[in-house]
Amino acid sequence: MRLDFLLYQNSIGVLDSNLVGLISKSGWMAKAVLLILLLSSVISWGIIFFKYRVIRSAVSESNKFRSVFRKSTSLSEVSKKVEHYRGSPLANVFHEAYQGLTAMAKSKADDTYTADERSQIIKRAERVLRSSIQDETSYLERYLVFLATTGNITPFIGLFGTVLGIISSFQQIGLSGSASIAAVAPGIAEALIATAAGLAAAIPAVVAYNYFLNRIRQVSIDMDSFATEFLSYVEEGLKRR
Repeated sequence: MRLDFLLYQNSIGVLDSNLVGLISKSGWMAKAVLLILLLSSVISWGIIFFKYRVIRSAVSESNKFRSVFRKSTSLSEVSKKVEHYRGSPLANVFHEAYQGLTAMAKSKADDTYTADERSQIIKRAERVLRSSIQDETSYLERYLVFLATTGNITPFIGLFGTVLGIISSFQQIGLSGSASIAAVAPGIAEALIATAAGLAAAIPAVVAYNYFLNRIRQVSIDMDSFATEFLSYVEEGLKRR
């Protein structure tokens, strides 16, 4: 059992050294392809971790803010607590809308509103809410285009490296005059490394892009629902006046 384990470790070490050796002996074009794929993968993973943290915080704080909003008795009371939920898209949307309503209230001499004035206030609040929702959605979608681009192009970059490896294999066949495994193996291995690197960069990017897009769509739906709830609250308050 101990001997088998040592043989396994030795085989892994040989494989790693052969892999490094193949990369070091490959041409500059192949190395450039692998470097591009490596950089794309590293940046993609950085974006994945960043977006996961941002979206998780957005969902968590939005749930807390919604609870605060529904339990509060006035909009001014909610506005005093907004600063505690700056990571919440709902809180940011509320803040923008409330600021707009406050500005309109200051421009009016009394607290009574006609039906036309109420309609104008509701329409303006709705425009502010829609604009804020678009801003928050754009913020959440920031950097996702890189994941989409990585998922789309890295397999083709890997394919380009594969073609280079196959060309290298044919060159070795021409130089040696033999199609033996020893002659074509380095080029084939180089081609497979490029293919694997392309897939390794593309698959996580595509999975993460689809996951984040779905989560952002859910947050966007929550913002639309909150906007409707907010407008209903404001409309009822205006009718009481």
